[in-house]
Amino acid sequence: MGINRIVQLSIAVLLLVATLAGGGAASAQENPDYTAPAPTVAVTSPPVQPLQPVAPATPATPSDTPLPVTGADVVQMLVIGGVLIGGGAGLLTIRRRSAA
Repeated sequence: MGINRIVQLSIAVLLLVATLAGGGAASAQENPDYTAPAPTVAVTSPPVQPLQPVAPATPATPSDTPLPVTGADVVQMLVIGGVLIGGGAGLLTIRRRSAA
């Protein structure tokens, strides 16, 4: 059983090294198909208009409405997580009992 783990780990390390060794650095490449110079384009901009004065903004008035209750989202996620953990624990228990 120990040899099997060593073989699996060796294969995993070799695959990781092969994956990382296959990548190259990102850089600009020469393209011989584009030998002609780029076309020239005349760029014109619209005339600049002067800024118009704006009246200062008034502060917003506070409202007496309460903030929305958002705790239901957290409770729902906790329930879903608890069900998934319980289901995983149950499957693990059944699997171990059948193996024994």
